[in-house]
Amino acid sequence: MKTFSKKAGGILLISAFSLIIIISGLLYFLFKRDRNEQAIIADVKVRSSNRTPSLAKSGDEVTLTFSVEGTYNGDPAVTIAGRPADVSLDEVGLYRASREVATETVDGELTFSIELRDRNEKVLVRSAETSDRSIVAVDRTLPTATAVSLVSDNESNPDMARQGDTITGSLTTSETLGGGPEIEIAGIIPDRVEKLSSSSFRADVILTDSVKAGPLPFSIEYTDLAGNRGKTTTSTDKNRTIIFDAAAPVISEVALTATGSGRPDII
Repeated sequence: MKTFSKKAGGILLISAFSLIIIISGLLYFLFKRDRNEQAIIADVKVRSSNRTPSLAKSGDEVTLTFSVEGTYNGDPAVTIAGRPADVSLDEVGLYRASREVATETVDGELTFSIELRDRNEKVLVRSAETSDRSIVAVDRTLPTATAVSLVSDNESNPDMARQGDTITGSLTTSETLGGGPEIEIAGIIPDRVEKLSSSSFRADVILTDSVKAGPLPFSIEYTDLAGNRGKTTTSTDKNRTIIFDAAAPVISEVALTATGSGRPDII
């Protein structure tokens, strides 16, 4: 009976020890799983395919990149400008999500969200800010010409021009331009466009004998910082025109009359 008690006690001791190990393993597994699912979203950056990475117009692609610190077994859910974006993971552990700026995207700072969810779709971690303070501002608004003028330096009549006269074209727009406008006056492209401010420009051309007689045609094309192209301008804001007169004046008739001698052929 005593021997049986020792064996039974040993069995119970082994069983209790095994149970402790099993319970400890379960607790460790549960703790580890919970800890891993509480990962941190880090290194969040946003860029646009625009020539200015902090701006985006319709059709540009906005890319969001980020990493997850710790072990996360789920798939991050990303939205860009309120629309779901597909997420990929590269070989170095960097997540990437992209969306094209749609025609209905609202102007202003582009919004995004990154969510880490558990298997029950419960949001564990959420981020809506970048780590490097990078932003992308959406600009879908086309620039407009607010002031356009054409001026001749003709001394006799500022509404007229002849060969050798200088014509000055000026443009002011509703917003900052991404560069100098493309100006053409009477088929002549100016050597340089002078920048008066971020939205005001001026250019001069000298009229040559190749210019056709009549109203001087001109055109101005311009784009804003985001690359939105404004409507080509072909008239001044007051619809003023300058007439090019290519013909030199001709004396059509000369008459001489003699007075005082009594004879018309003697002066």
